[in-house]
Amino acid sequence: MKAWSRWQEWLNLLLGAWVFLSPWLLGFSQDQGGSWDAWVLGILLALVALWALAAPFSLGPVWSAAVLGALLFLSPWALGFANLTAQAWNAWVAGVAVLILSVWDVLQPRNIRSRYA
Repeated sequence: MKAWSRWQEWLNLLLGAWVFLSPWLLGFSQDQGGSWDAWVLGILLALVALWALAAPFSLGPVWSAAVLGALLFLSPWALGFANLTAQAWNAWVAGVAVLILSVWDVLQPRNIRSRYA
């Protein structure tokens, strides 16, 4: 697999951008807990996705994205915004999507010889 070619990581990059922009797009930017959660985790997701795209033979960034997806999923309960519907559902859906895409990517074969194919 060549660098910059894993579609799962491209989707994780888009999800990171979505999570970052969602406080403004969904109208919950006034809530400090949920907004900061979205901004920080969105930036981290995007950076980890770029790292995974640049290093296709490394599992470190892929597992890091999985952990960030799990954190995003758990954040409504941990930060106390589970009762805020749009904000919580955004975190739950995006977190599960990132987690599924990351695990899917981990299960894909990584053949070092394909780097030169």
